[in-house]
Amino acid sequence: MYLYQEGKTIFHSLHPLTKLLLLFLLISVPFLLHDFLSTLLLLLVNAVLLLTAHGKRNLLRFSKLLVLFWAFTFLIWIIVPELRLVAEEQGVRVYRV
Repeated sequence: MYLYQEGKTIFHSLHPLTKLLLLFLLISVPFLLHDFLSTLLLLLVNAVLLLTAHGKRNLLRFSKLLVLFWAFTFLIWIIVPELRLVAEEQGVRVYRV
């Protein structure tokens, strides 16, 4: 599968290690957010960045995978607070960041 799109955008001129760092941040940040609106805003920012880099074709190609990823993120966002409450009820100390 070949995903690279030829283009003259700012994203295409970045150093490859910078691109990998940004990719890591885009993947890990949703797991650190604590509310629905900020997660939804991040999804919008990701979509705008992808469209700015002329990645519409890749966005359409991976739309099912992206929906699955965001659904999993929302599921974790819902379940983790519930698990914290269960742990606290059982006397386990939960340290919040």
